[in-house]
Amino acid sequence: MNSDATFFPLTPASISSLSRRVVRAFGLSVLIFLPITGCSNSEGPLRVPVSGQVMLDGQPLSSGVIRFIPQEGTEGPGAAAQIINGKFQFSDDDGPIAASHRVEIEATEFQGFAIDDEAAFAVYVQNTGRSPLASNPIPPIYNRASTLKAIVTDAEDQEFEFSLSSSLRHVVSH
Repeated sequence: MNSDATFFPLTPASISSLSRRVVRAFGLSVLIFLPITGCSNSEGPLRVPVSGQVMLDGQPLSSGVIRFIPQEGTEGPGAAAQIINGKFQFSDDDGPIAASHRVEIEATEFQGFAIDDEAAFAVYVQNTGRSPLASNPIPPIYNRASTLKAIVTDAEDQEFEFSLSSSLRHVVSH
């Protein structure tokens, strides 16, 4: 140990001084941080409640994920929801914004988890020794290379129906 080192004894006065400096630094950081982050949920784009149905080869998609991704220069968040027995629903808290969207749909029942769930994907590969990607019944034209579109307006209770074909013979969306 270096004998030239200086140690500061902790006395009630030094603790009090240190405490005041910590409190001042924390208070200043809060004052600087609040204007950056904002204080209210009311700021930001208006989200819209949306619901609908997804059919694959004429049958409700048993399990999946649907994503609404704003397009045409629209700034704002995308939205994703689970599809269960062919149905999906967004509330006004988590729905898509009023804009034109590219829609991506993925099946999840073939592997039991969303394709973008990296932790679940890694566990699956570790447990089985193979990738779960090979058996996705939904072609890429409906997900990563999606041509599906939806125009979301600020009207309440909009419903969309997407009829998909595993053989890519037709694409219908309303």
